[in-house]
Amino acid sequence: MVLSAQTNNVSFAVDMNDYTGSFTTVYVSGDFNSWSGNGNALSDSDGDGVWTGTIPIAADSIEFKYTLDNWTGQEQLTPGSSCTKSAFGFTNRFVVISGTTVVPQTCFASCFSCNNQVDVTFQVDMSNQSSYTNVYVSGTFNNWSGNANQLLDSDNDGVYTATISLAPGSYEYKFNVDNWAGEESLNPSK
Repeated sequence: MVLSAQTNNVSFAVDMNDYTGSFTTVYVSGDFNSWSGNGNALSDSDGDGVWTGTIPIAADSIEFKYTLDNWTGQEQLTPGSSCTKSAFGFTNRFVVISGTTVVPQTCFASCFSCNNQVDVTFQVDMSNQSSYTNVYVSGTFNNWSGNANQLLDSDNDGVYTATISLAPGSYEYKFNVDNWAGEESLNPSK
């Protein structure tokens, strides 16, 4: 005899106020909906930047992430963070469902509320470098993505800059060019 999981309402809330990109709709994509990019839309009916929704789910736990416009964008979550689970090269949000469940409101791509975020400015001087198009910062905060956080040189002085909101803590990072076509080579003895 196989018992099926009871269906419970799971409420989601993600704060998009610190997200700097453009999007139309936020979705919840996860193992409960075959990672559908547009199956479970959230809404921001009061225009406060917090996207919410409640979904009936028949499972005792789920992996999921918040996605944008049918996978046009997605969260880059840090492996080992308090709200994540990593398996098979993927890091997703994880929650245990026990009756009606309210997933804590967090900032997009973070396990923390936006009020706990700190703006961190990354800068790298590229004036002595050549043969690249774009400069990025990659690290544990974006799952070492080669193109998630681009730095810009708005005043053309050769110094590329980006400010990213991060939860307090320690992070490893390095600068790369053109989605890992090249990266800085750091001397471990310095």
